[in-house]
Amino acid sequence: MALSRAEIEKIIERWIGPLNYYPPPPDHGDLPYNEWPEVRARAAKRRELFGFNPLNEYFEGADGHHIDKINVVYIPRKLHQSIRHSQKKPHSMIRINRAAMKWIERNNIPILAAKKPLPL
Repeated sequence: MALSRAEIEKIIERWIGPLNYYPPPPDHGDLPYNEWPEVRARAAKRRELFGFNPLNEYFEGADGHHIDKINVVYIPRKLHQSIRHSQKKPHSMIRINRAAMKWIERNNIPILAAKKPLPL
């Protein structure tokens, strides 16, 4: 006497609980992913870690790059995305910061006052 799959699943559920261990995803309607409340809260929490003291003026096509946890320089988006970097990896920050400072020097961009010494 063979049991059907449905009967086997009922027996398993009776012994160990439902087979779907994960709750269904929340319904956010038509909101894009980056506007879900839990995603926005996570992003806001990350932003708390960094200050924002711009050292040069914004220009079209620029990305703000944190050279440390407070000071930001605007550099071309293409340069900013060309070197993978993370505040958690000092060797990557040294590479991107050197490239950013070389670009600033080559283009004679005036630097405003920093709140703490620049990591050059």
